[in-house]
Amino acid sequence: MTSEIKAIHTDSEYDATLAQLEELLDAPEGTPEAARAEVLAILVEAYEAEHYLILPADPVDVIEFYMDQNNLTRTDLGAVLNSRPRATEILNRTRGVPLSAARALSKAWDLPLEILIGKSAPRQTPRRARSAPHKARHRAAHPHV
Repeated sequence: MTSEIKAIHTDSEYDATLAQLEELLDAPEGTPEAARAEVLAILVEAYEAEHYLILPADPVDVIEFYMDQNNLTRTDLGAVLNSRPRATEILNRTRGVPLSAARALSKAWDLPLEILIGKSAPRQTPRRARSAPHKARHRAAHPHV
């Protein structure tokens, strides 16, 4: 006997609904089980949207992931962008992903344009490089220390 379908309010109800959904995932289309799976999926999505923050993907991370999964190199990216230096700038995060590059990648690699447009995380400068000018000034001011 199947249990009644109801809204998800707690994490334990969420877990139970996921378990039910997992059991029904292979249900043939057009069956009552498939219809039940569809309703459960809608309830799970609604609960997740309300309780779990999903941040948009970083465009450079998406590009790097795609390249890794498809054994592609910077040269391959440069070929799509018609500019190997631009590919390097994007991957090194010294330049964002321009709209023209996002369009080219979307078309060539069949990636959704929306995930390629957005703000990339800035390149992280190593701590030593940031503190080096301070140390140089300190050494100049105190040569015998």
